[in-house]
Amino acid sequence: MDGQEHKVPKDIRCRVRGLSGLSIRREDGSTRFVQWTGCLLLVAGILCGCSKNRHDVVRIPVESGMKELPCVAVFVDDYFAANSDVPNVIVAVWANGTVIHSKDMLEGGAPYHTAHVAADRLEQFFQALEEDRLCRANYYKAFFGFDTAYTGVFVARSGSKTVLLSEHELYERSPRCIATQDGVVALEGRSREQATKSWSREYRSFRTKWDSVRREVDKLVRDATHSGSEACVAFEYKDMAIRW
Repeated sequence: MDGQEHKVPKDIRCRVRGLSGLSIRREDGSTRFVQWTGCLLLVAGILCGCSKNRHDVVRIPVESGMKELPCVAVFVDDYFAANSDVPNVIVAVWANGTVIHSKDMLEGGAPYHTAHVAADRLEQFFQALEEDRLCRANYYKAFFGFDTAYTGVFVARSGSKTVLLSEHELYERSPRCIATQDGVVALEGRSREQATKSWSREYRSFRTKWDSVRREVDKLVRDATHSGSEACVAFEYKDMAIRW
């Protein structure tokens, strides 16, 4: 992935100039045909980016057949996968303290397990994020490729919504790659510390916020009371508009 031809992060209106067709060429030389649905979403993103009141429509996992959104969700989404309508949930937490989490805290997915977190502990979680300047107002930021899987983080608190989308957790499992504001690139002999020097100020801030949320989510799951039993639950996506 070269970070130029098929990297389309949030500021899509500024970076889409190099995309000249409907066929996306991958690093291995293969190509992927982009369906018209994906193209329409791309155009919609460009048009929305030109609006003074910016907004985005994001997919958030909900329990199948239920309308209530979780107040915290971490999940893996791959729009172009064969089963793209089924989210791989890593963690989902509801306002009543119900916790459903996957055994796989990186890729998510079944089997799921149930737990419960006390109300005061959930409040501590939100307060910790507020101290890191999150959950105070709507915040949306995304860094992932047009045809790549990504991890999503969603936090809803007192009318505000935080949405972070990034591919770095999945791709940085490889010791030879690192994510940047321009896409996933090869280290080519550099250390990760050296490679991060090329990060923009915006991307560095994004990664700091990301690490903060993920750290607090992991602590929340550890502090929950676990039932030890598997959860008979299925998830689906619900579209949600966020203005920021």
